[in-house]
Amino acid sequence: MTGSNSAAKKDHSIIISPPPHPPHPVSPPPVPSLPSDVYLSEEQRENYIDICLPLYEAALKGDWRVAQGIIGRYPQVINVSITKNYETALHIASSTKDTHFVEELVKLMEPEDLKLQNRNWNTALCLAAAAGNVKVAVIMVKREPKLLQKRGNNNMPPLLMAALFGQKDMVAYLYSMTNDMRDDGWTDTDRITLLHSCISANLYDVALKLLHHHKKELALATDKNALHVLARNPSVFEGTRQPIFWRLLDKILPGPRLGPGEKKCQALEIVQIIWREVVKLKDDDIWNIIRGPPEMKKVRESNHPAAKYIDRFAGYQSRLLFVAAALGNTKFLIELLRLCPELIWKIDDKDRTIFHVAVLHRQDLVTSFKDTDDNNILHLAAVKPEQSRLDIVSGAALQMQREILWFKEVESVVHPSLREKMNKQWFTEHLPFCIVDGYLSLTILGS
Repeated sequence: MTGSNSAAKKDHSIIISPPPHPPHPVSPPPVPSLPSDVYLSEEQRENYIDICLPLYEAALKGDWRVAQGIIGRYPQVINVSITKNYETALHIASSTKDTHFVEELVKLMEPEDLKLQNRNWNTALCLAAAAGNVKVAVIMVKREPKLLQKRGNNNMPPLLMAALFGQKDMVAYLYSMTNDMRDDGWTDTDRITLLHSCISANLYDVALKLLHHHKKELALATDKNALHVLARNPSVFEGTRQPIFWRLLDKILPGPRLGPGEKKCQALEIVQIIWREVVKLKDDDIWNIIRGPPEMKKVRESNHPAAKYIDRFAGYQSRLLFVAAALGNTKFLIELLRLCPELIWKIDDKDRTIFHVAVLHRQDLVTSFKDTDDNNILHLAAVKPEQSRLDIVSGAALQMQREILWFKEVESVVHPSLREKMNKQWFTEHLPFCIVDGYLSLTILGS
């Protein structure tokens, strides 16, 4: 009995620690739907030891034969707390990979029993989602579909919990059951948090589906735009490279040919989808998204020992342009400059452009600046921009003058060797610029 008593004193529970940066709940969560604590009182200590501990161990081991015997003798134990953290047998079993145990247990439970939460607000489905137990989740959702929106710790539904823990298969399954998060109950914060979590965990399939159904809302988010996540991760833009034979052949005999190409980079596709929406905005609104939320730091109101700490504005440290430049995230920057080339002259709080920042962090931003067609930064400056960007100034003559000045400015900062480089279409920078020049000249003559 001594061993049993010592075991009873332990806090038998399954607690899943929150991920590094869980979303802050919009409002205080409601009181959790706790199971009965009939066996947790001091008066019930003996029953707790004789009934709850053996059931806990059976659930943890997936021993349905033992559990079935206990439930047969004490049927009320199926939906009561068997740990000090207010977990039922289903909470414990859902954190394991024993599908048979969960399947048999759920058959004996009412749908409402599946919604019971532990002291951390987590349902059994929340624990299964965080652990990535897809088969277990399927059993519970089939029995009670409303579990999908029953929120757990940090006010997170199971889908967000799975995404924050990087459970790819679980995220794919749960998202497929949400009608693309278009039903009532899903908030803007839910969708933005899911997009961020999927991108952070490299779950791009779901991120792209979410963007497809909620493109404008997610692309134009100001304080938590997904571009800020992608700006900080240059490695995700590498894609799947060609076999070495084809890459060597490209170096020796450049030019178009049949052969396995590089797999399209999904992270780059996400940048393109979001950025196409962003550039439709006014310049100030574009810059607000690029700049991101302000940084605040805690400072004392005065030198007095009893002075309170207050929040003070500390600049915009998360400006994605300069973050990407500091990390050498050239493919990301190319996509931004392709549709909004004047960003190249944006400066940070110390009057530094992306090139100053890149040099400061020893990033070779200029010579490595090539897109999939081998266009370097001067090629991009020479290409005719979107009409909406030309229309910033009125009249073809002023547009031509602005484009010429723009090209000359970019040309002045690149190395001379880059000025005659050919892209995959065998163009130097000057030929497309001549096309732009000729186009604008003809426009003037025509008018």
